[in-house]
Amino acid sequence: MQQAVAVVKSSSDYHTNGEWVITDARHDSTANAYHSTVPCLAGSTRRIVGICSISRPEHRIAQTREVECTRVVLPQVIARGLNVTEVAHDNQVQVKKYVCEELGLLNSYDTWHGTKNVAKELRKICRGTVRSRDVTWFTQLSDKARKTKVHLYWCMKNCNGNPDDLRAKIMNISKHFQVGFIHNY
Repeated sequence: MQQAVAVVKSSSDYHTNGEWVITDARHDSTANAYHSTVPCLAGSTRRIVGICSISRPEHRIAQTREVECTRVVLPQVIARGLNVTEVAHDNQVQVKKYVCEELGLLNSYDTWHGTKNVAKELRKICRGTVRSRDVTWFTQLSDKARKTKVHLYWCMKNCNGNPDDLRAKIMNISKHFQVGFIHNY
């Protein structure tokens, strides 16, 4: 992992901006897991720069092991000399509190969790019963939920961290569904 840290530090962008990392818990089963692991990946290289595993004897409650692992893995990564400036993770309130209040770092949510609820809400207006057609859901939108989610991923990947650019790209989605639309970028 020290080699992965060295690769991140060798990039030209690192010296001015530091590095953002992404963490997410993995459990050995869906309910009442015995083992939980939180890897920490460098955002720029997607290489593992830290990892923490905790089992039931060390921490009984599987649902809160993510916070405990994060409390171990982030200081571990920082101790390796990585200038961590931002942490992306799933929508875990306790992790956000730790990252922001205790470490003083920027907090972000990973792209999957960022788009999950959008697609879920879109599905509500994309399908339904025959009786509620054109009242609470619309057939014209029936194939748009997945395409919208893919577009959101593309927007996040191509906005270069600029919120205004991200917003403009997201707002452009309606044009994609118009007949004869051609990309101009």
